[in-house]
Amino acid sequence: MSREDAGTAPSLSIDGVAKRSGAHRATVYRRWRDVGGLLADLIEAAGEIDWQPPDTGSLRGDLTALNQEIQDSLVVQPSFAVALMAASFRSEQAARAQTRLWADRAATAAVLAAAAGAFSVSREEDV
Repeated sequence: MSREDAGTAPSLSIDGVAKRSGAHRATVYRRWRDVGGLLADLIEAAGEIDWQPPDTGSLRGDLTALNQEIQDSLVVQPSFAVALMAASFRSEQAARAQTRLWADRAATAAVLAAAAGAFSVSREEDV
């Protein structure tokens, strides 16, 4: 599935994926009963990516870079992240996979949370 296929959740369909891939729709439907199942498999594959939180050398830089990474994933068009969130409301399988993905990302980024907790920062201070 390409980035264009992710589109927005309402435009994502098994028929569209089949057409774009050149596979017969029955072949795709045999593998995935619905868009939620397809996205769940994509989420699982994404979970295997060795993602690491940013390491800019400063806590402020790390948090800024992480925030930018999240924002970019939500505003890029088409947004896989937005399609994924929308599908998770309709598919229990997609919802479980999304929860696992974000739990893994949160655990990996825990070092940033620990670093942030080690500082007592006032509004005037530079992190």
